[in-house]
Amino acid sequence: DQVCGATRAPQKGRQTPNSLLSGVPFYLDPNMDTRGPSKDELVSLIKTGSGTIVNRRPAPKDTSTKIIS
Repeated sequence: DQVCGATRAPQKGRQTPNSLLSGVPFYLDPNMDTRGPSKDELVSLIKTGSGTIVNRRPAPKDTSTKIIS
């Protein structure tokens, strides 16, 4: 199918909404760049995608937590 392709990814994505960031932790640096989206907008997007916000800066060797600065 030319619209969905062999993987049917769009159809599968619609069947499991709000799980794009499921299980992905995010740390929002308090001194983050103000030129992009606001902290509230980022929190809303992360939570909508089922991601989690962590309050403590991750250890330098922690590669699972995404740092937004």
